[in-house]
Amino acid sequence: MPWPHRFTTSTFYREHPFGKGSLDFSSFDGVGALMADHAVPATSASSATVGERMAAAELRHRREAAGYTVQEVAVMMDVSASKISRIEHCRRGLKLVDAAGLLALYRVTGAEREALLDLCRPNTPTRGWCLATRELPRAHMHLESKATRVTMFDALTIPAPLQTPDYTRHLCGDLGLTPEETERRMACAWGRGEVLLRDRAPESAMFVSAAALSRLTGPAQVMAAQYEHLVNLAWRRSITFRVVPAEVSAPRLGAFAFYECEDLSPVVVLETPRAVSFVDGPSEVDYYAEAIGGLRRVALDADASVEHVRALLDAVEKESQ
Repeated sequence: MPWPHRFTTSTFYREHPFGKGSLDFSSFDGVGALMADHAVPATSASSATVGERMAAAELRHRREAAGYTVQEVAVMMDVSASKISRIEHCRRGLKLVDAAGLLALYRVTGAEREALLDLCRPNTPTRGWCLATRELPRAHMHLESKATRVTMFDALTIPAPLQTPDYTRHLCGDLGLTPEETERRMACAWGRGEVLLRDRAPESAMFVSAAALSRLTGPAQVMAAQYEHLVNLAWRRSITFRVVPAEVSAPRLGAFAFYECEDLSPVVVLETPRAVSFVDGPSEVDYYAEAIGGLRRVALDADASVEHVRALLDAVEKESQ
């Protein structure tokens, strides 16, 4: 629903306070600290850093979730519709004050707001940033939706896009996550899986440690359903599923995802149970590109990998009888 009148960003802040940490200037060192013209240099989508790309994507998602069109936001912020469009498509530098105003309009508050504003601050690293996964759970989904090729490896668990909901739920329980965090993690994993199953899905290579596959996460019924799900996914033309033997699973790699796009530089995502690091610097990209080559050399081929999972499925079904 459109707002009753047009207003500038400063008017919006003054007239519509929603609480501490959202629109109240008292949470900053002063009005000037926020209103200063701090902007990421103007850029094109092909040259934008991963932080700039994620900030732009999140702002677009938050607008859509709030139910506003680009034109409505432009009227309420007293700017042109083309400016909002350029921000959302990462075609212009993003000023801190613009981002704060948009997040206020979209009712984004608390830790999520601060995580997004951190991407726009002048002292944010140009390459690579780290944040709590619970604050921006859609980060992976954005990268996967834009990628033409996705490569993943996890030494400890089955990669999130390949998980069944019950497997994710029990995994979150093992990690001690709260019910709210669990629901967010489950929704994120489900959404990421949907991206890989859609029409014109990115080409995906999924490397899974044999040790992670053998590790029971939940009762036998949960593991049986998970193994069956993996077998079914392996037959999709866009997905290559390969098992890395336990003795050569390279645990030093931990969990990572490597995203490649036609017109954007590759992005590497490193994940822990509590935080995610997105990096696109040449040295990091080269390191993980080389690691992927090593995984391809040591992993079982696709057919042998499916047979490995089938054997695990047969074993767990027998135990449950």
